Amino acid sequence: LSCLFLALPIITTAQDEQVYMAVDYMKVEPQNVDDYLKLEKAWKKIHFGAVHLGNCDGWYLEQIVSPFGTNLEYNYVTMRIYRGTRKLARTFDQGMLPKKWESYLNPAELELVERTEDLRKLVKQEVFVMESDAMPKDWKHPKFKVTNYMKVKDGSSFDEYAALEHEIWKPLHDKMLEQGKRRGWGLFERFLPYGSSYGYNGVTVDYFDSMEQFFNLPFEEAFAAVHPSKDADALQKKTNATRDLLWCEVSVLVDFVDASSSASARTN
Repeated sequence: LSCLFLALPIITTAQDEQVYMAVDYMKVEPQNVDDYLKLEKAWKKIHFGAVHLGNCDGWYLEQIVSPFGTNLEYNYVTMRIYRGTRKLARTFDQGMLPKKWESYLNPAELELVERTEDLRKLVKQEVFVMESDAMPKDWKHPKFKVTNYMKVKDGSSFDEYAALEHEIWKPLHDKMLEQGKRRGWGLFERFLPYGSSYGYNGVTVDYFDSMEQFFNLPFEEAFAAVHPSKDADALQKKTNATRDLLWCEVSVLVDFVDASSSASARTN
């Protein structure tokens, strides 16, 4: 929505370019869902303008489907992707809206946008930076995403934990990607806000075409293929010693705009 994992053209960048993911967590009451989704259709046109002006590299809207219930802190998330620190900084210095953004909307949509604060509650915003990934060359936006929230344990650092993800577990994700058993994986460190009192340090993100893929990951087969002489339990314990998996969420892709989107995104 108004603020704020991803297509391969966004993730695959020059080595000196960081990829940032700005996430907005939204609480939408049941009676407002229909109007909220219409609202996001209007905001999609604005994000289309931002992407095609080069201000950002993608926008995504997702619905949280697990956990589920009326007591959730948030039930929708939006994301903006920025390739490079300069683009991210520009949103703080100049704001995220493209110039003359009103020209993208018709009168009914302008009226909807004016009701943004009434139709949803912006619970919080976070910015993550990508540390590692396994993505296909023929990326197609998958329907399901599983986000795992990680807290680094006392005595360990995020760099130590990230090294294990990259050296031990990324090859498994690459293998399962090669086998067509998943659609992608990424490791992201929390960039903003920062501080020792914050509840978690980063996330891993798994992409799937279906929940059947998620429920039937060939972990043992893939591990044996990429680490034939290593002990899976020992490496899992080594990883667990550096971080706690606090919780996971399952979300469904509702809509998106990125560099591959045609001009029809401005009218649909």
